[in-house]
Amino acid sequence: MYFCKLRHQQTIIGAGSGSLLTVCVSPTLRKIVAVEGISGYYWKFECKTTAFYPEDLRISWLRNGVEIQARIETVKNKTLDGLYEVTSSLEEAQPVQSGAVYTCQASHDCLEELASVSYTVNRG
Repeated sequence: MYFCKLRHQQTIIGAGSGSLLTVCVSPTLRKIVAVEGISGYYWKFECKTTAFYPEDLRISWLRNGVEIQARIETVKNKTLDGLYEVTSSLEEAQPVQSGAVYTCQASHDCLEELASVSYTVNRG
């Protein structure tokens, strides 16, 4: 919290009510890591952020441009520096098709637009 005071000849003639300064640290999404499942058709995808601040962050997952809402686990950790990091994973509930594009998106107050990273399934 920062306060402003106006002095004239050693007399305070005005004071501000205070301003709260929040320093933003924008998150960046690292690449998506895909782990092929036991059957070879059901996969798990994982997306991690770099350190960010403030704490509020929203992660969403898309398959071929359509948002997925089920089987997502997101874990937030606080670093020793007081920043935050997030790991989000998507366990695909249906067989994964070659050519499918999985996208991890993050929205945060410090970002002007969504951050995103994608992974294209290549089953050869």
